[in-house]
Amino acid sequence: MDPTKCKDEIIEKLKNKPLRPATSGAPPGLLPELNLPEPSISIDEPDTVSDSLGEVSAAAPRQALSRIQPLAEYLDLQVFSKASPSTLFGRDKPQTPFDAAQPWSGAIYIYQPEKHLFSVELIAHTIAFFIIWYTPTVGLTCRHFPVFGIFGVWLLSRAFTSLSYRFMTGVYHWRLTIAKDTVITFPALAMMFLSSSGLYNSCWCWSGVYSRGAARAVVLLDPDPVWKHNAETIYPGLWEGKESDEEG
Repeated sequence: MDPTKCKDEIIEKLKNKPLRPATSGAPPGLLPELNLPEPSISIDEPDTVSDSLGEVSAAAPRQALSRIQPLAEYLDLQVFSKASPSTLFGRDKPQTPFDAAQPWSGAIYIYQPEKHLFSVELIAHTIAFFIIWYTPTVGLTCRHFPVFGIFGVWLLSRAFTSLSYRFMTGVYHWRLTIAKDTVITFPALAMMFLSSSGLYNSCWCWSGVYSRGAARAVVLLDPDPVWKHNAETIYPGLWEGKESDEEG
């Protein structure tokens, strides 16, 4: 970047705007130990920020940087020391200090109150459906129902998170989301545990009776050839489709 252009941009933004003290608007006790001087901008006098920026590539870079550093720290504090606002049903509530507000301000990236309703979860459940469908016996089996249930609960959870964000933000929406996820998580984990423990290992569940009907329901006693065929044809195709979508 052109140093002259950078210098001019900084001066243009700051010369007509009075700078507030670094502790202005910050939570009590957060910044006193920094003891930063309030910087000033002067264009005409020597020993100014503009002159310092010009001296970075001159004979005394260390001295120039030592003059710029207080201003850089000051500008950072204007951004990173601001408290986080919260609203509840359209009313402003007490603000939360910057550090305490990090969980709902971006530090926990999986908290996304405005995330799109249909995303990678839809693709994951679709692939799970077809893997179970082509697992012998081919057809609709008991194992599809947990997939339907978990996907349905996920849709409701996603919709609840997005809609509730219209009525509350900040710490209030964060706490509501934590409570909602806790209520959903334990039944989902219990269902996955029971499924992995053999809940659906019965002739009825393996027979595909829901799609084949009672007259055509069957349980394969030696499904190895079908497993091998699926491993060479169907499963790689589903996996490649997932990889292509993620790359796209």
